[in-house]
Amino acid sequence: MRLLFFLFSMLYSLTTWSQIKEVQFEIIDRSSRLPLQEVFVRINGEPWPILSNQQGQIKVEVSSNQNTDLIFSLIGYKSFPFVYKPSENLSLVKIFLEEESLFLETIVVSASRSEQRQEEVSVSMNVLKPYLIENRNTTDMQVLLNQSPGVNITDGQANIRSGSGWSYGAGSRVQVLLDGLPLISPDANQVQWSLLPQEAAGQVEVLKGASSALFGSSALNGSIQLRTLEPKEKPFTRVAVFQTSYLDPPRPDWKWWNAYQGSTGIRFLHTRKLEKWDLILSGFGQQSAGYKWNERDDRARINLKTRFHVNEELSIGLAGGVLYSQNGESLLWDNYARPYIGLDSSITKNSGLDFYFDPSIRYRKGKGIHEWVNRFLRVENNSANETTVFDNSSEQLQSQYSYQYFSEKWGVITGGVFLQMAQSNSEIFEGFHNASNLAGFAQWDGSWNRWKSSIGFRLEEARVDEVRYAQPVARFGLSYRAFEATYLRTSFGQGFRFPSMAELFTRTNIGAINVFPNRELEPEKGYSIELGIRQLLSQSGLWKGYIDIATYYMRYDNMMEFSFGIWEQPVGVGFKSVNVGPTSVSGIELEFGAEGKWRQIDFRWMAGANFANPISLDPEAVYAQDANGNNLTYESTSSDTSNAVLKYRYKVLLRSDLELGWKKWTFGTSIRYNDFMQNIDAVFDGPIIDFILPDNGFGRYRDELNRGDFMVDLRIQFALRKQWTLSLQSENLNNRAVMSRPGKMEAPRTLTFGIRYEG
Repeated sequence: MRLLFFLFSMLYSLTTWSQIKEVQFEIIDRSSRLPLQEVFVRINGEPWPILSNQQGQIKVEVSSNQNTDLIFSLIGYKSFPFVYKPSENLSLVKIFLEEESLFLETIVVSASRSEQRQEEVSVSMNVLKPYLIENRNTTDMQVLLNQSPGVNITDGQANIRSGSGWSYGAGSRVQVLLDGLPLISPDANQVQWSLLPQEAAGQVEVLKGASSALFGSSALNGSIQLRTLEPKEKPFTRVAVFQTSYLDPPRPDWKWWNAYQGSTGIRFLHTRKLEKWDLILSGFGQQSAGYKWNERDDRARINLKTRFHVNEELSIGLAGGVLYSQNGESLLWDNYARPYIGLDSSITKNSGLDFYFDPSIRYRKGKGIHEWVNRFLRVENNSANETTVFDNSSEQLQSQYSYQYFSEKWGVITGGVFLQMAQSNSEIFEGFHNASNLAGFAQWDGSWNRWKSSIGFRLEEARVDEVRYAQPVARFGLSYRAFEATYLRTSFGQGFRFPSMAELFTRTNIGAINVFPNRELEPEKGYSIELGIRQLLSQSGLWKGYIDIATYYMRYDNMMEFSFGIWEQPVGVGFKSVNVGPTSVSGIELEFGAEGKWRQIDFRWMAGANFANPISLDPEAVYAQDANGNNLTYESTSSDTSNAVLKYRYKVLLRSDLELGWKKWTFGTSIRYNDFMQNIDAVFDGPIIDFILPDNGFGRYRDELNRGDFMVDLRIQFALRKQWTLSLQSENLNNRAVMSRPGKMEAPRTLTFGIRYEG
């Protein structure tokens, strides 16, 4: 009996072995005919851990008696489905990938730390593609992100779906990352927009909703990640120069300059592969007189990213960037008649040398990938006005180890640890402070049939001087492919944000306006829930697109707000960060995208609308007392308490960007609409501000322009030759007067001329 069982087992093993065959694939760029490395392969719908080597080769085990479905994907290329048929008896297959441009082939990583098709993720995501980043010809990533549906940026603070208000230079509820690690200042938790290598951007991913389980503190409202390009086999160079002019303001009496007022700049990018080396070098420089009196903005930046492939399994990376800047800044305008001149003509002069340095190691063996990434960030700010010195400097060290395991049965399992240490020395922070964060995280992404799921956890502990905070968070997401082109999703995510050094310790003044510390601040935390549907669209191969609809609810406790009041005696008037109690934001967001060809016209269109209801859940709750002993509540500090709408929020955001290409011409237009900011600090409409700042005009402006802000941008490009392009662009074409927050008037109409070389 045992002999029969042994013979049967041997026969079964031989039969099973004979059903498996190894086939070699070569993945090639269709246009350059060069091999593509690190191509991600899925077999029969499951993640597959093997990546193509430097020669673009990959060996895959397939069935010898039934068809095998494979999908080849690489960021920057269209996903390529392939059916291996045993009857063809092939041992070598060549796969040609084309560069991707359509929305449907968008691959993202921010939602799960591993590659996914955008329509398959369980949370709302918006992606800004390279064409928009380059063709908008802007020097500021914030301008581009303001074009993203549901996103608004004020004074450097990113707000997603009205989840944040206004916090001058301190704290961010949106985590901003560069290639997987945060790029936020150690002291103020302020996004370092000017350090981002915009010239080398592959794509920008905007993840909406609480995502602290993925990225920790500051991801309470979502995350924005800039992912840099990966070089291709063929070297590539891009150089662009531009000249921007500030035209007459909406009102002739606002113009303080008599001669030309504008800026000049250059940006460049070079990518190449050198045997085992990958290289990306980019840079940017500008001299700008600005549109505000005595507020220059001169910057020079250079960024480098390299990777050395030791062998097929091990690679070592090194990246970094350096920024030198000189600029001027005013907190409030002088008055409504002089909105482009700072209060009492007082300007804070800033200069600094900031840099980051990123060493990394990546090792992949079998079904696992080990990755150790690090970042050293230094932010230096030498600042002063006529009365006060604001000098400060801070350093930060980040180190993250992660391990990803790709299982045919269980999906993708990710785990790791994150360590962050920071220190700051500044007079306005009242001396030296240090902080640290330590976190452990884990995530599972699986799929079966038409379902995909994601579960993640994170435990983070933070310390600022001797004060300690700790917060566990979780996230859950589920997506379902209901029909061939219809995807349903739902998600739940928790978020948190620890107070920054700036919010805890800042004590300074700008003229008569002060900023006060608050050492009693508590961490804010919350969660978000979302239901969404994405419908893919297609018309006979001529065009493709999508419609996305999502409804969401976000709840926050101990929300921090930058609040204006009398905080110290005898006349300590100014701003202070305080916890204002429970709040919520609910709403619906619509998004549409399409790209294709109609007759001789190529087109790309991205549009979106966000309708939010940000409210205080306990308007009568006392959250603080001022220096006179008065109880402060939402109702007592708000300019408009109807419907309990939170301060400095927009309820309606509309966005659209349309680009048309015809022969050598390219035409584009961007539209942005923010509805009227219903509620601000009551003091800006009351007698106190009139006493401190006579004729400030905040209330007058709000009375005159109470219909929201509608702005139009226009761009035109002409291809002189294959490698040279001329461009003409106007921002705020309709010359709308826009006060993004009390005392800050945005730029008038601008005109930018540029010339670009690519080859």
